[in-house]
Amino acid sequence: MDVDEESIQLSFDGKPYKSNRIYFKDGFVLFPAELRYNLKAVISYKLNDGSEEEKEFDMSHDSQRKAFLVPYARIIDKTEVITVDGLKLSKDFDYAADYNLGLFVFNRNLPENAEVRIDYDYTVGSNNYVTENLSGQTGSTFNLNHGNILTIKIVRNNTVLAENLDYSITYATGVLTLFSPLTTNETVVVNYNYVGLRQDVTGGFFEYKLSDNTNIGISLTTVSPRKEDENLYTTFSPSSFSILNLYGKTYFNENSYLFASLASGDTNLDIRTNATKESDTSINIEGRTQYKNLILNASYRATGLRFPSIKEVKQGVPWKSEDKNIALEYLLGKKLSFKVGYGTSTSQEGSASLPSLNLSLISLGMNFNPTDFLNLGLDSKMQNDTISSSQSTVGGLSNLLYMNLELNHVMPIVASLTTGSELIVKYLVASQKNRIDSSFNVVDSDIQKNELQIGTLNKFGDKLSLYLLSKTSEEKDASNSISNNTYFPSVRASYFLYKSKTSYLELFGDYGFVKDTGTKNTEQKNTSYGLSYNTYYDATNTKLLGVKLVLTMKTSNYEDLNNLANNYSANDISFMGEIDF
Repeated sequence: MDVDEESIQLSFDGKPYKSNRIYFKDGFVLFPAELRYNLKAVISYKLNDGSEEEKEFDMSHDSQRKAFLVPYARIIDKTEVITVDGLKLSKDFDYAADYNLGLFVFNRNLPENAEVRIDYDYTVGSNNYVTENLSGQTGSTFNLNHGNILTIKIVRNNTVLAENLDYSITYATGVLTLFSPLTTNETVVVNYNYVGLRQDVTGGFFEYKLSDNTNIGISLTTVSPRKEDENLYTTFSPSSFSILNLYGKTYFNENSYLFASLASGDTNLDIRTNATKESDTSINIEGRTQYKNLILNASYRATGLRFPSIKEVKQGVPWKSEDKNIALEYLLGKKLSFKVGYGTSTSQEGSASLPSLNLSLISLGMNFNPTDFLNLGLDSKMQNDTISSSQSTVGGLSNLLYMNLELNHVMPIVASLTTGSELIVKYLVASQKNRIDSSFNVVDSDIQKNELQIGTLNKFGDKLSLYLLSKTSEEKDASNSISNNTYFPSVRASYFLYKSKTSYLELFGDYGFVKDTGTKNTEQKNTSYGLSYNTYYDATNTKLLGVKLVLTMKTSNYEDLNNLANNYSANDISFMGEIDF
């Protein structure tokens, strides 16, 4: 839709809402989740041809769980791993990412009961947060990629290690020593943050409206090290970067557009000399069109090895990538749709002489809504990874079947007891042949996984909700003679002591029991409870737009029935304030 984004006006229940937390992406207006308790939303906007339109939405039926925002952090490109109900999603096919905003927008609506997990590396100021995977390696001493470490957390075979008891770390150099040598069958994940050089970032842009349907623009961004950090120059090379970007976007009609950008980046790896100057380019082309019931999305992105990407700027790691994606969706009326997609990706870190990782993906999907209260779906993915220096292939196949049935429409007794009850059934079948470790080595494995989830989401009035879930899974690795069966029943209850259009006070509690039989043979209990207060004050009658306050108090108890030494209790109090200008 050819919308003038600056013209978008949003109101809830007749009250204007002005905030910098509203985003417009591919025809969707994205707003904070706490506003979902309003009854009606009205969106007014201008099209680029000057005409004005207004649309009204019923919040109980039209609002959708579509996006997640990770505020206050710049996510490092392509470090995210997103899973929904255990199925790993693929960028461009399943979601779009804006790494600067920390915004992930999904291509399909996510039900409230979907289990969404987003892992990523990010950077805030001069501190960098990274994850390194040592799984599949052997030995006791490992050189982490970075020194000047501030904090570190090491998880070995799902157990958090204790410093000076299980390992030692030289914070200045990043040398990690495990007191018990690592074997190839073990998993070790290291999370840590380290101090880098502080950087001054300056920039600006100029945009010109070439026609009613076309905008073109130019932007310039520079990054340079702080003079005050000269004492760190012996540890970190003081690098400078600049990016000149030309871009344009044109709409052919309300369902078709083309966007293209070409960026030239200059890097000086050490500002103390001109001998370390380098340059590279980045190109991005993406488009969408619709012909009758057929929707086509396509994209091409390529970044040179020495282009100043966030990895190069913040982590000093040269990074090259090339992505090609195409996806088709066919709408068969309003009840049935089919999706198919194909994509390839090549990525390389360090230098042109190091191996590159090549990925290909085929994605298939189907969604069927025979009635207003029944939804059926299927998502299938087939992925193959190869390393340029090896003929070995890592292959994976996953299929997720899901069903969502509103029980109060088919069972009168349920309708008499609840104001809403949903039966959710999900079945995941996945397999993976071999895997690639952090050192680009192919490790033999032959993993088969089956997982069944059956849950009910029940609402009693507008205050009490109860979610019951039973999850069972079986995972086998034939190559390493590993077998695990997991049983995981859980319950979550939520009660709103107070709820208005802009504020709520919620009591919540969770209980879960996990039992692994087979190779792991473990049992754990998890209990947590607490309260959360969330409020938003509309301050549009002042110089501010609004003020948001969130207070959460939570108590957690963890019991390891096999090893009492792992038991713990924790109290967590968090407070967040946000002012919109």
